[in-house]
Amino acid sequence: QMGTKDLLVKYNEKIYAFCSEQCLSEFMRNPSQYTDAKLPKKLPPLKQQMDIRSLPIPGYLEQSVAEPLCKALTVVGNFKPKFPHLSTSRSALIYLAYHLKAFNSNSPEYTRQKYRRKMEEFESKCEIIGYLGSHMSIKYKESALRPMGFDRRLNHFGALKSLTDSLEHWTK
Repeated sequence: QMGTKDLLVKYNEKIYAFCSEQCLSEFMRNPSQYTDAKLPKKLPPLKQQMDIRSLPIPGYLEQSVAEPLCKALTVVGNFKPKFPHLSTSRSALIYLAYHLKAFNSNSPEYTRQKYRRKMEEFESKCEIIGYLGSHMSIKYKESALRPMGFDRRLNHFGALKSLTDSLEHWTK
């Protein structure tokens, strides 16, 4: 580790910098153990704080949004959302937006909770297609012979068509 300007010691006409009080006291107990060590001819430059807004666009994006975006894309790829009556790409984009809003550490907790609920609702509506597909039969079955809750989910599936055309539903 690099030493700091606050922890300096002069020994045998040389100045030594330490990274912690513990390292300083260890040196002071037996300085000759460390003074015979060969140092590099050129020290690395001191690290300076950099304003990420001064970076070029790819660098700014890498430093600011790459990690949360990669996590969100991984979740989307694992879940593979398909909302009824929407394309897979639009379903994925909406789910991605919900995930980013639900896990944005800069947002207040109530906003994150709101979008976690929206994301869970979106997930449950996406699962309707899988449920209906696995419980539908090729031949018509009377209502009494269908699985419990099938008709309710089928009606819910039909009702979701009106939501997909409304931009307000996704943005509020």
